[in-house]
Parts: sequence; C-alpha cells; structure tokens
Amino acid sequence: MQIPFARRTLASLLLPATAALATPGTTAGARSPRPPAVVPVAASVPARQAPRTSADTFYVNKSVPLTVDALNRLTTFWSLFLHEPNRYPEWLKHQRTYIVAIPTSTGQRLATTKFRGLNMVTMAAAYPSIAADLKKAGLTPTQWNTFRNAVLGAAYTEDLEQQGAGTPIPYAVVQRNIALLHAHQAAYENFKAGMLNDGGSD
Repeated sequence: MQIPFARRTLASLLLPATAALATPGTTAGARSPRPPAVVPVAASVPARQAPRTSADTFYVNKSVPLTVDALNRLTTFWSLFLHEPNRYPEWLKHQRTYIVAIPTSTGQRLATTKFRGLNMVTMAAAYPSIAADLKKAGLTPTQWNTFRNAVLGAAYTEDLEQQGAGTPIPYAVVQRNIALLHAHQAAYENFKAGMLNDGGSD
C-alpha cells in the first residue's frame, strides 16, 4: 500500500506496507518465511504514557547523524546476511518490538510508531558467522541497531508531518538525516533493497 502523498516520503519508500503513524490500534506487516528486517505496527499515544516494558523505545532526537558511508555499510552487511543459512523460525527469538518516539508540538503529544526488528546484538552473540558479516561490513552490532533506528526515525518523522498527524519538533539531527536520505537516493535505495528484497518480505 502506498501512502497517497504528492511525493513519496521516506517511510513509504522504506516500508511498502506501512501506514507510518496511523490511527491507534491499526497494524501492518505480514508473516514471511524469512523474518523481514522491520515489521511496522503503528500507533499514537499521549505524551508521558509509559511504553510497554517489553519494547525498546528510541527517541528520534537521540538519533546519530547519518552518512552515506553508514548507509553503504548497512547495505554491505545486509547483502552478506542474506547469504546466511535461513534459520527461520529460530531467528524470531531475536526479534524485538521497538518504539520510535517522535516528540511533537501538537498538544504536547508524543507520537509513536512500533516495529518488529532483528536485534543484531543478540544475533551476533548467538551466531559467529553473523558477527563475522558485521565485521566485514565495518559495523559493530550496536552500530547496526543505532544506524537502523536513525534511518527509521528520519523516515517516520517525515511521514508524520506529511500525513498531517502532528507537527514534529524540528530537531537538527533528524532534519539533517532526512535531507541526507533524499540527497543520496541511490545509497538509500540500496539500503532498502537489502532490507526488503530478502525473499521473505511482501
């Protein structure tokens, strides 16, 4: 499902089935033979509402600055990872529910969107070959998670504003990350191809 914007925004490009920040209670994403890198489950909750303890919360204003080199490293790792023996459904135990939290100036609300993603820290600890793939790509497991969150934070922040669902506080790091992903579309497309075209995502 494509989001009906005048121009396709980052999150609609990144996740073909996402509704980004949709109405509370809606879900998106599908089961697949190989667990996709991210499975979105969208919602919006009031500010100061405590997130579920089973999820990791990532605040977009804590994003690291993205670079083209970082995108290329993520893509390199994913191309190596896709040649790993498919251990689905064993890998599902390494999926976690993450919450991307976007502070807004609209009624002092905290917009959030959830996704299920692979935790590369635990994956690398459990599978030496995956740890080796990360090393070949020039990434630590924590860097993979951190850069992935920064990409998703930029994508969802832009979609939130484009949908008119809220007015994100314009944190400089997030705005720079959005601009970088648009300015370096080829690197971004390669990253998305690695995360989505794994033979399992819809």
